[in-house]
Amino acid sequence: MISTIETLENEGIQTESQFFVVKAVRNAADKLAEIRKEYNEKYLDKAIEKGKSLRDGLKKDVQTVKERVVEKGKNFRDGLKKDAQLLKERLTEKGRKLMPERKAVEEKISSGFKAVADKINLPSKKDIEKLNSAMETLNTKVEALSKKCSE
Repeated sequence: MISTIETLENEGIQTESQFFVVKAVRNAADKLAEIRKEYNEKYLDKAIEKGKSLRDGLKKDVQTVKERVVEKGKNFRDGLKKDAQLLKERLTEKGRKLMPERKAVEEKISSGFKAVADKINLPSKKDIEKLNSAMETLNTKVEALSKKCSE
């Protein structure tokens, strides 16, 4: 079987015209590639560059904001430490001023309780201890007598 090209060559048709369709497709593809390249350069490349620039600017802004927030946080923390120290010093000083007054109040309260106990004839701690001691001695003697009687 004879191919189309051989048939065309046998008939004397030039080989350049044989590939007209292939050349047309290649030319169209090249033209489309050129159009695509021009479009990309005209529209997309600029947009991409603007996007990259925006991204870089945002990165810098975020970094700047982060640094500011960290710095403000440190300043706030330092301020809190100073305030806490001042408050501690003030409370300590007030406590020192109140110490003598506290002792005086405690003494007055103690003397007041003692006076009330004396007025209603309540026994003191020493009196109760003496009574306990006497009761223990008495119990010992009672037990000794009980043993003697039972023998």
